[in-house]
Amino acid sequence: IAGFGCSSSQSKITGIVTGGEDEQLLLERLDVNKTSVVDSIQVGPDGAFSVKLQIEEPELYILRNSEGAIINLLVSPGEQITLESSQESFGRGYQVHGSEESEGIRILVEQLQSTRHVLDSLQTEAGSIGDPESPQMDLIRNAYAQAIIQQNRFTIKYLLDNMGSLSSVYALYQKYDNDNLVLGR
Repeated sequence: IAGFGCSSSQSKITGIVTGGEDEQLLLERLDVNKTSVVDSIQVGPDGAFSVKLQIEEPELYILRNSEGAIINLLVSPGEQITLESSQESFGRGYQVHGSEESEGIRILVEQLQSTRHVLDSLQTEAGSIGDPESPQMDLIRNAYAQAIIQQNRFTIKYLLDNMGSLSSVYALYQKYDNDNLVLGR
């Protein structure tokens, strides 16, 4: 991180949240194991918002809406980041421009959300089967294992393709749930 320079520079995050008119957003800085609120941002009647940051090095931020949905941003000094989302899909269906690192995190989050959805669906299906020894259960176990393997391969490919990227550090610490790292299996 020291290689990115240490001069303080103003970064700016602007965006549109369709359907989020007059919403309150929280901008939080993510430290090693805690978050701290940096700013509270009022979304205008047109859905637009803007916040300026003075930072000396790249930092990970969380933009949180009133429903608890989050957008992860890896902001570098001087970046002018633009976000587009809707209130309905905040945190899962958004676009980010002006920050390659934040776009990398968006890609990682989107893929993991997709994998979690598949795993949750398979667990629900498994719960509806009475006999744990049935052939149907074997198919579900195999599909579950394949989803894990595909997620691991995606993450490893991302790491290999983005070795010099700070978003690759984010990839190393992604979790399926509170106890299971993506690359921990």
